[in-house]
Amino acid sequence: MALEITREEQIKWWTWWKNHIAGLEKGNVVSKEDLNALRLFVSNPESIGYDHSNNGQIRPGNLGQWDIFYEMKGWGIAHPIALMLSGLSEIEVRTEAEKMEMKDLGFDPDSPAEVTEFHRRSKMSPKECDAEIKRLEALLVEV
Repeated sequence: MALEITREEQIKWWTWWKNHIAGLEKGNVVSKEDLNALRLFVSNPESIGYDHSNNGQIRPGNLGQWDIFYEMKGWGIAHPIALMLSGLSEIEVRTEAEKMEMKDLGFDPDSPAEVTEFHRRSKMSPKECDAEIKRLEALLVEV
């Protein structure tokens, strides 16, 4: 079943993007070209939705911010500018990257115990890592 969005939600998030663009313009922090790139994605309320194949709709809410961030990066826009255009913070992007790395390495980023273990292992020196491997191998032999 396809996700649907109400007209009210479209208008709500389109208004959010209009206000965000106005704030960026007022602050004069990004170029007109970069703002125009953003405007391409949020030109009207129909720009917001769950059908990316429909003229590149962006998703509502925080998901749309990620859509914009990755679209801007894909266009070759510099990381700091893509952050400003999307409204995401560096902390949000780093946190998401860390979660993706955890998943790639087989850790569950929603498990506090696994997050703790991920951080413990990521701070190990090569010597400590070798010792940990030997410890784990010994456990396997016991089983």
